[in-house]
Amino acid sequence: DGAFYDLAFGADGNLYAAGAGAVLRYDIVTHQLIDTFTHGYDLAQISGIAFGPDGDLYVSNFVSCVNGPSGCSGSRGEIVRFDGSTGAYAGIYVANGRGGLREPWKIVFTPSGDLLVANFGEGDPAILRFPPRFGGLRVNATFIKRDGMSPLYLAIGPDRNIYVSSTDSSGSSGSVLRFDGRTGAFIDVFVPAVDG
Repeated sequence: DGAFYDLAFGADGNLYAAGAGAVLRYDIVTHQLIDTFTHGYDLAQISGIAFGPDGDLYVSNFVSCVNGPSGCSGSRGEIVRFDGSTGAYAGIYVANGRGGLREPWKIVFTPSGDLLVANFGEGDPAILRFPPRFGGLRVNATFIKRDGMSPLYLAIGPDRNIYVSSTDSSGSSGSVLRFDGRTGAFIDVFVPAVDG
């Protein structure tokens, strides 16, 4: 029930859908729900899912109100990993605050295996990059940052460039920006601002 924010196809050929709570798996032929795929870790709001080069499922999870002793003590954004075959919890891949992670939306893997995260929200909106083995605490994972950019979704094009949908500060319009996939340098406004 509710809205789905992202979809992915698994190695099994089935459709995985994410929104609020666990990731669900659907049979691509019958369109029927197969199961609640992810388990072992409570998920809140998921805006991005992607299968990694290792076959595991990576999920951008955002909790808007973390319960503390005196009520809501803030929010938490994280990238959670699940076994790509069983859906079992496999650990926190990127913890809240690591490399600047605060409010993750869409996630994608580059051809070289780097995880890109659209880090939206009030902190420091940017596209973050986490190499497959980034070992130890990464103080700053910022790969792409641009004044006025509030990234929501991103995709890697056939030209290997990065396409980012970005909303303005009011949330009333947005555009698609294109960046060099290797360096992160701004190329152009691929699609200009569209109202609504």
